[in-house]
Amino acid sequence: MKASEFIGMKVITKDARDLGKVAELSIKLKNGLVDMIFMVDTIFISTGSTLSKKYLAVAEDDVMVVGDYVQLNVDSEEIDKRVKLDKIEDLSPKGSHFKDFVGKVVLTKDGIEVGKISDMVLDPNGFLVPNVIVATGKTFNKKRLIISEDDIDRVGDYILLQLEKGDIDQRIVD
Repeated sequence: MKASEFIGMKVITKDARDLGKVAELSIKLKNGLVDMIFMVDTIFISTGSTLSKKYLAVAEDDVMVVGDYVQLNVDSEEIDKRVKLDKIEDLSPKGSHFKDFVGKVVLTKDGIEVGKISDMVLDPNGFLVPNVIVATGKTFNKKRLIISEDDIDRVGDYILLQLEKGDIDQRIVD
């Protein structure tokens, strides 16, 4: 499932009450034994109407199942006790949101621009991000490159890959 598809899904509580929609994801980079691991740290849910919108943060442990809806392992009573804020930025640091990764420039290890991050592949079981989708090419000739966390060397203002230009050309798909 793409992260962009997950954002916008309806969220219901354990007691089958409508809560809201997934508004944003906080992506965390964790150094594993061998390489970097992308994972969803927090799921932000928008509740209320357009004029009275509030945001609620839930951990991936609070999610019971993801199907056509996101069903939480928490009932309405417990949700009512949780803090709801006006801005997502008040709940997590800037730069860690899914939207902050989209559009980041991706460079090969020899400093050549590959493209920009367009989406992430999300595994709803465990909320890991095994792959990142990079849009390459010009506006009317867009192609995609799927990279895994094994391919990524560093993440900052740019995404630096461990791959060279020749490795990239073989992996680009329409």
